Amino acid sequence: MKNKEEIKKILYSRGYTTVFKALNNVLEVNEALLFGMLISKDSYWDSRDNKRTDYFYDTIEGTKKDTGLSGFQSRKAIKGLMEKELIFHYTGGIPRKRYFKINYIKLNELL
Repeated sequence: MKNKEEIKKILYSRGYTTVFKALNNVLEVNEALLFGMLISKDSYWDSRDNKRTDYFYDTIEGTKKDTGLSGFQSRKAIKGLMEKELIFHYTGGIPRKRYFKINYIKLNELL
């Protein structure tokens, strides 16, 4: 079984969003696009804050900027990723932000 860091090395990229061929049979296109962006964000926050929880945040505007997905498309992709148990998600804070956590155990099962 691969650990979290090994999985990140396989999937993480900078400057562009990766769509993972290994997940083509599991994810819809927008889910794959959003998931690639979330992997990048998770790696970014890991490199900047070693005391953080496993959750990281992104704004609706940030998601749109990074993926090109509309609000409706990103909400649908988030719902799909949650149903597939690849991410955990909640909304909170002021101003409101979307918090995400990658489920590396489930991801490892699918790879």
